[in-house]
Amino acid sequence: MLPAGLVGIAVGALELGLADTWTSDPRVVTPGRSAVPTTDGAAAPVAGQPAVGATATLFPGQLEGDLVVQSGGAATIEGWQVTVSPLELRENLIGLDAVCADVTLVNRTDQAGGYDVLSFQLYDPAGGIQEYGTIGTAQEKLSSGSVPPGGQVTGEQCFESRDAGRYVLLYQPSGVAVAAGRVAFVGTV
Repeated sequence: MLPAGLVGIAVGALELGLADTWTSDPRVVTPGRSAVPTTDGAAAPVAGQPAVGATATLFPGQLEGDLVVQSGGAATIEGWQVTVSPLELRENLIGLDAVCADVTLVNRTDQAGGYDVLSFQLYDPAGGIQEYGTIGTAQEKLSSGSVPPGGQVTGEQCFESRDAGRYVLLYQPSGVAVAAGRVAFVGTV
């Protein structure tokens, strides 16, 4: 009787969607489901396109559980809806070029949750990883704090501009293990 009860709980969790934290938003590209080749032979995500194959690597350091989305899109991970404007070059407050995006985080869970700027990293075209943002523009920068259920926070996230090419802005919710997944927003600057 106990094993049958465990099977029933597992089936119920799957039906309620508890086993899947990814969004069904049609603008979101799910892992291994949407990638198309580009002229340079690499793959680029295209929201809403059919699957090309689960083996496509879209950026150095990509993990199997990464959710890849075109910058300017949105994704939901671990109960947080993340929207990122297209990645673009902006002149920061000290006159240098920075790769920036406007980020909105919406807490879709039933509990207050934390966020911080350390949840973001940037892969540059040469394969380097920037773990900390840089000086932004005059816009309000995303900082750290807590968001109540249904609440949201918006701010700018900027990183050092290194070369022209494909950048990947990675988001991983605070306190969530890498194995649980990240969202990779891919854009060309």
